[in-house]
Amino acid sequence: MSRLSLVVTLLLLGAGLAGATQAQIRPRLDAVNVLSAEARARLAPADTSLAFRTRLVAGGRIDEEAGIFRAAYRLDAPAMPGAAPDDAARAYLRMAARAFGLDPETSDLEVERVKATGASRHVLFRQTFHGLPVFNRRVKVNLDRDGAPTMVLNAYAPHLRDARDFDARPAIPAREAAATALGHVARGRGRTSTPTLVVYPAGPPRLAWQMLVWPDDVPAEWNVLIDAHTGEILYLFDQAMRERAGDGAEAATLFSAEAAGPE
Repeated sequence: MSRLSLVVTLLLLGAGLAGATQAQIRPRLDAVNVLSAEARARLAPADTSLAFRTRLVAGGRIDEEAGIFRAAYRLDAPAMPGAAPDDAARAYLRMAARAFGLDPETSDLEVERVKATGASRHVLFRQTFHGLPVFNRRVKVNLDRDGAPTMVLNAYAPHLRDARDFDARPAIPAREAAATALGHVARGRGRTSTPTLVVYPAGPPRLAWQMLVWPDDVPAEWNVLIDAHTGEILYLFDQAMRERAGDGAEAATLFSAEAAGPE
């Protein structure tokens, strides 16, 4: 596997692909033993809610199913001296929206983080739908010191633009969702973070409560999504694995590493 393939595999979590090292990590048996049968059915063995099948092409990697760039590098993009990094990044994404499957207006991308590293700037956008964050779907743009985009990593879900009849009003309150999550993964004994509403980018998309659950009896930190209409558990991953994942732990912070071209 080339360096680019490995790095993109690690970075496109959440929005993306799971790294080979991390994919071999499994939750502790004692943590799994307390799960409900429904929770076990939703257990993700690696930190991935996406499974892009990509192929290497000139200038990046193409999603074989969606036909869009999931990674693009060595961009021939104009510089924007003096422009704020997020403005320069958004201007490029609007210009190249079709290649990445984006809404041409990029109105569903909100800035999550802008970071300066040496001579580079890194802008992380989070995809939204009906004003809510889409679970693990982000777009990162790297720029050089002159404001010229140099790389894009893309976990955008283009199919959401065609989704209809989505109800963004939860039928289940946050407290009930937290109790449901505790029952599934901790036999009711533990604590949760404050549940937040997200969009789970299935087809069709589903409104969900997302939270972390810390059981009292086992060393685990479960990332849990509960359907906000039905109470069904949608996604489950033990984030404590990240501390045991060696190099895979670098993927815990989405798009945290720098990618290079193919070797």
